Amino acid sequence: TLFRSMCSYQTLLCINTPLFDVHQVLLSPLQQHIALVGAKGVMVLEVPKRWGKKSEFQGGEKTVNCRTIPIAERLFTSSISLTLKHAAWYPCESLEPHIVLLTSDNSIRIYNLKEPLTPVKVIVLTETEEETILLPKGRSYTASEIAVTFDFGPIVAVPKNIVGQREKEVTAYPLYILYENGETFLMYTNLQQSTGNLWKPLGPLPMHPAAEDNYGYDACAVLCLPCIPNILVIATESGMLYHCVVLDAEEEEEEQTSDKSWDQRSDLIPTLYVFESVELELTLKVASVETDDILESDFSCPIRLHKDPVCSARYHCTHEAGVHSVGLTWTNKLQKFLASDEDDKD
Repeated sequence: TLFRSMCSYQTLLCINTPLFDVHQVLLSPLQQHIALVGAKGVMVLEVPKRWGKKSEFQGGEKTVNCRTIPIAERLFTSSISLTLKHAAWYPCESLEPHIVLLTSDNSIRIYNLKEPLTPVKVIVLTETEEETILLPKGRSYTASEIAVTFDFGPIVAVPKNIVGQREKEVTAYPLYILYENGETFLMYTNLQQSTGNLWKPLGPLPMHPAAEDNYGYDACAVLCLPCIPNILVIATESGMLYHCVVLDAEEEEEEQTSDKSWDQRSDLIPTLYVFESVELELTLKVASVETDDILESDFSCPIRLHKDPVCSARYHCTHEAGVHSVGLTWTNKLQKFLASDEDDKD
C-alpha cells in the first residue's frame, strides 16, 4: 500500500483522440502543451492546471480530460501520400506557442496554436538556385537529396552580411536542416522579423576534413548541443555519429577562396569541423548453430537523438537495438581554448 501511494499517477485523456498512430511525444518549452506526433498528423494536448496540497493536475483527479488541438488537419487528410518527417516546438518562450513541421513534400510549415489549420510561415526547401543561397559547387536536387530532419540552435546575433550592413543587430534561432545525402543547411529564423536573408537556406555548410562520401548517404538525425560554440551531432542509419564543431569562417580564408561569381550572401557562413566520429553497435551478435563462429546480422535502422536536460555536453540515442548515452568530455577544453588569448593558444 505504501509503495502504491508513493508511485501514484494521474491519467491525462484526450477529449478528441488522434486518428493516427502516435510515434513521439514532445513537451513545449513552457511545459503547457504536449505534441502527439505521428507520420500522418500532429495533435496538441493542453496540459491542465495544477492546484492543491500536492500541486497535482485538477487538484488530484485520477483521470483528467484534456482539450486537444489538431494541427494541419486539412493538410494531412487532403493528401494520402503526404507524411510528417519531423516536428519540433519553436524554441522561443516569449511568443505564443508555435510548432514546426517538416513534411515529405520538402516543406517546412510553422503553425501558431491559435490558428492550427493555417501556417504562419511556409518554407519550400526545393526552390530554384536563384532562391537558395548556394556555395560555389552549386546544387541540383535529386531523389536522395531531400530534407529528413532539423534542429534548432540557441539564439544568436545574425551576421551583418545576412541581414544587411545598415540593419540594427538582429537575433535569431539558427535552424540546421539535414538532408539524406549528409549535407546540412542553415536558416536563421525569427518569427517577429523577416529582414534581409532571414528564413532563406544557407549552404550546404562546408565540412572539414572533406570526405568523398560526404560522411555517408544515409543521414537520419541531427542534434545541436547548446554548447559554446555549438556542436552538431549528425547520425546515419548505419550507426555512425559525427561530432561537428560549428565555427564561423575566417575572413582571410574566404578572401583567398572567394570568387566574384559567388553570391555575396554566402560569405562567412559557419563551417562544420568534424572533431570525432563514434560508431554505435547496432548489430546483434549470435552464435552459429553448426559452428562456434560468431555471426553478425548486419542491419541499419533510424536513430533518434535526444538532448540531456541536465548536461549540455551529453545526449542520448534511441534505436531498434536499444539506447546509447554519449558524453563529450572535450567540450570544456575547447571552450577554454577558444576563450584564451592568442598567446596562450600557442
